[in-house]
Amino acid sequence: MNIYKMKFLEGDIKALIIQSLLDGNYSNDEPPIVINEFTIGNYARRADLVLIKNNELHAYEVKSEYDSLVRLEGQISKYLEFFDKVTVVLTRKHINKAKTMLPINVQIMEVNEGKIKVVRRGRKVIIKNKNSFISLMTCAELKSLASFMGIKTDNYRRKTLELALLSVNVSMLRDYCLMCIQKKYKQQYMDFLKITNGRYIESKDISQLSIHKKNNKNNINTTPKSLINILNMIE
Repeated sequence: MNIYKMKFLEGDIKALIIQSLLDGNYSNDEPPIVINEFTIGNYARRADLVLIKNNELHAYEVKSEYDSLVRLEGQISKYLEFFDKVTVVLTRKHINKAKTMLPINVQIMEVNEGKIKVVRRGRKVIIKNKNSFISLMTCAELKSLASFMGIKTDNYRRKTLELALLSVNVSMLRDYCLMCIQKKYKQQYMDFLKITNGRYIESKDISQLSIHKKNNKNNINTTPKSLINILNMIE
């Protein structure tokens, strides 16, 4: 198959992104974790790929040859509330339109001839919104954090916990939130690396990163004991 004449689908582009991340040099850093289809905003939006690296959240949105950009502005606007850096990876036909419609801090990358190149670098804007981190956590995670911080509430309904935890320092919320996400997805990503075993990533491999797969079900369980361990690490 001639990759220079291929029309890359979403899965093909995701594979190229993950391969480029794996090719990066992280020897002096905490190994990154890649997540496929990460939901935010009460499940209203779903980022195609998310990278956790150096205690930061990076989102990647993919637009293939067959995609439209109709929803892109709304998607990116929401991503910027949750992710420290946002990158949009598109095929050539979308590039000019993307340049005019996306904020300057959003990185734009082009897929062409089986490679990804940076068209516009963008920049990181570290998220400091407490509500963003709180909304990314499960009710169990919120309850454990409230207990650890000595915050008493009349009940353990999600809304009650969310309001109570607004009193917590944003750095604590950020660290706890990111460590909870890492705990959910790290083993799944390690399994993905074992399955691919250093070979070139293909579109068929992406399903191995799906949290919804039955054989990954145990990876999303976060027990009270494990949450306390996370909090002790932060403290």
